Amino acid sequence: MIGNNPQFAEGIQFGGIPGGVSFERIKPDGTLDWRILVDQNNIFVNCLSYTRWADVWPRASKYIVDVIGVAGAGDALVSSATLQYIDIFKWNSDIADYNAREVMRPGENVPPILFDKGHLWHLHQGWFEPAENGRVLSRVHIDAVEDDERIPIVKFDTYMQHQLATFYTPSEAISGGWFESTFASMHDKNKNLLASFITDEMANRIDLNVA
Repeated sequence: MIGNNPQFAEGIQFGGIPGGVSFERIKPDGTLDWRILVDQNNIFVNCLSYTRWADVWPRASKYIVDVIGVAGAGDALVSSATLQYIDIFKWNSDIADYNAREVMRPGENVPPILFDKGHLWHLHQGWFEPAENGRVLSRVHIDAVEDDERIPIVKFDTYMQHQLATFYTPSEAISGGWFESTFASMHDKNKNLLASFITDEMANRIDLNVA
């Protein structure tokens, strides 16, 4: 996402579209595959058929650049860039045997008391870190809930936003390398962040260290 509305990004994954212009690709089963949405001062690209960053990012970045060109937004100012991941881990065994330690490990990011709270709980946290020409907000929402079939899941919503102190024009952001380097940096930070929450075994199972 490129823009200045961090709240809207959270709902777009599973919620409705309040306005703007949207282009969508729908899978044969009726679920969303890709979406490009332009709403107010924001450009969103959503991929719900994620494979690997090396596969998805070139396509997503091209969509953003193309939208800027089509919209004639060369004189606009870029105030932030946002990268958000939704990772869902589903419990496939008997609910009586539920153990969140199969996914997560206790530590400085995860209070041990959570593992004694059954399969329904929430852990939301966030912080700022300094970055070149601004700061990066890292926000991690972990929700242990039930899906539509009453199956326990643990949902990680990891959200990173580079907030600029001095805004760039799209041309400056893209040709100057900030656009590419910022998303690459946030991708690496997201992988490291997720790795700090989940077990090493789970990280290997989902190929977290694959590009």
